[in-house]
Amino acid sequence: MNISEKTLTSIKNTILPAKSVLINCLTDYLFTNIIICLQYYAIIRIPMRYILNLLYLVALVLVSPIAVYRMIRQRRYRRGWSNRLGNITRRFPTKKCIWIHAVSLGEVNATRTIIKQLNEKLPECEIVLSTTTDTGFDRANTLYGDTHLVFFFPMDFTFSMTRAFQNIRPNCCLLMELEV
Repeated sequence: MNISEKTLTSIKNTILPAKSVLINCLTDYLFTNIIICLQYYAIIRIPMRYILNLLYLVALVLVSPIAVYRMIRQRRYRRGWSNRLGNITRRFPTKKCIWIHAVSLGEVNATRTIIKQLNEKLPECEIVLSTTTDTGFDRANTLYGDTHLVFFFPMDFTFSMTRAFQNIRPNCCLLMELEV
């Protein structure tokens, strides 16, 4: 997997002159359809962030017994809660930043080539890597922990995503294997 010159030029043109490029946080297919229906029929006149936060809160309450069980019995989901709430501190805040998000172990492994080429062709940029799973986080730390910031991806609540983007201030966001 090789980065084409056109792709590299596009990334450079985005990173170097741009003040900030933000990506929209993606929602689950079901929630997206519900939101589209609400917008289309104008049933609720509440800002979408409140509706999304409410839906995420309901989902969190429904999933929390499973998560607590896995925390206790399987020793999972115990790390990274500060990151998941948007508390992320970059190593080099004055540099331009490329944020790469790889959800799991396989996607972290897929970042090796692109991160190597970005390091060679854009040494003036800091690369930060987020992941969602424990195994992805462990692998990312093994591969990049000494040279790049590795952290858990923030929860989709407005406050945590806003805090994360304010702290990271990415000039470019790359998503590995977008799953929607």
